Amino acid sequence: MRLVKNLLLCCLLLIGEMAQAVGFLEKLDQTTELNKLTPIQLAEGRYQLTQMLTQCEFDESCLLKMIDDLKVLENKTHNPMYQVYATYLQSMKSELTNQIKRCDIPDKKVVRKAVAECLQEMNIKEGHLKVDRKMIDQLEDERDVCIKNKMETIANAGNLFAQATLVNFYEQSRDQKKMDYWYNQMQKKMNTPEYSQYLACPDIP
Repeated sequence: MRLVKNLLLCCLLLIGEMAQAVGFLEKLDQTTELNKLTPIQLAEGRYQLTQMLTQCEFDESCLLKMIDDLKVLENKTHNPMYQVYATYLQSMKSELTNQIKRCDIPDKKVVRKAVAECLQEMNIKEGHLKVDRKMIDQLEDERDVCIKNKMETIANAGNLFAQATLVNFYEQSRDQKKMDYWYNQMQKKMNTPEYSQYLACPDIP
């Protein structure tokens, strides 16, 4: 039993690091080509990209369509951020294509929609405020609270994907008691069709 638990937690931690919603945009922060952008270009680019991602609600088919849309945007605005992100999505094309069928799960879509709503709320605030680093940290904290609260509600209704998100969330915040609670809730659905669906597409969101 301990081995099964450890394997599941390792899986959750891995996908938490690799595929959190904000991870999409964190990729841009690591891109050296963007060092020459003006603060306005960076802000406008991140705002537009976040809008596109949240409107897609992280649906794989929509993300693939973004590749061409981003190339058009780059041609119009000459902001290389769009081309960089298009290249990033292009590199994920095979993976995203494979996920289209196995991630077409109603409970998964509920979680993605909730995460998208929280990101969009933060994005709108950023777009209307002159934000500094301190303000961004505050908005990110508000975003995390928004996601946690929505996940709690959805998870209490039995949504495995929301429960997995909370396991990851509480692991990162080092709240062992709550992490164990949501892990145990997930275990109640072991060997069910719902659990098989979850294992087929566990990425967050």
